[in-house]
Amino acid sequence: MDEEPQLEPVTEELYANPPAEFVARRDALAAQARAAGDRLLAKQIKALRRPSVGAWYLNASARAGLASLKDLTDLGQQLRDAQAAGDFAALRVLAARRNPVVGAVVRELAAELGRLGTSASPAGLDEVRNTLASALADPGVADQLTRGRLDRPHNYSGFGALSSTAAVTTLPPARSGRPAAAEDPAEAERIAREQAEQEVAAAEAELEAGIANRAVAEDRARAAGARVEALAAEFAEARDRLAEAEAGLAQAAEAERAAAGRVEQARSRLPPPALTPMVT
Repeated sequence: MDEEPQLEPVTEELYANPPAEFVARRDALAAQARAAGDRLLAKQIKALRRPSVGAWYLNASARAGLASLKDLTDLGQQLRDAQAAGDFAALRVLAARRNPVVGAVVRELAAELGRLGTSASPAGLDEVRNTLASALADPGVADQLTRGRLDRPHNYSGFGALSSTAAVTTLPPARSGRPAAAEDPAEAERIAREQAEQEVAAAEAELEAGIANRAVAEDRARAAGARVEALAAEFAEARDRLAEAEAGLAQAAEAERAAAGRVEQARSRLPPPALTPMVT
């Protein structure tokens, strides 16, 4: 029996939900499969791992269809093709696009999380950047990213660090025993400029993500403040209604006491019952 078609919708459901709900739902689905007699499917479900924070950020972004993620996976394929062909000139050009594309992913991701009511954490964004770097180099990670099936952060250094060394690591070997910088000062200056531009792009992306997070936090704070004001108004209104009800209760109690007094007075004015003569 082919288990994969049965596992697919379960996996899709689990990785579409927030991590906080993952374990309880996974265990419930595994229990359902076990109760149905499908022990293999239950084992496969139980083996699914709860996604880390950064992995869930990227899974949610993949399901939102962010255009920047498609740009990143396309760039990764181009980088891998150029590296396989030994086309170092193309690698230099493509490497210069890496940080701007990663920055665009981070910006769009932060905006999407804000739409979902979540603020991206610095640790989560670090996971995101490391995983994006890996997706550029590793088609397996890129596939998990595209399908929204990431469960942990990935790390890869085959193309160099995102922030500074991408262009350097893709340079062809020097034609002599001397360093490339000593052989061609202009080329070394160009590489240094590209590195600086990439660092600026990475810093700007992080700044924009921070601005997006702050905007989300401000919106949530305004909403919370409005809710507090609404609750305060409701409380004041409820307090007034309570005071009115207590005043009405006091009046009703007073009316009850007055009525009880009138009943007693009326009873006191009743003539005594007539005596029935005894028949002898």
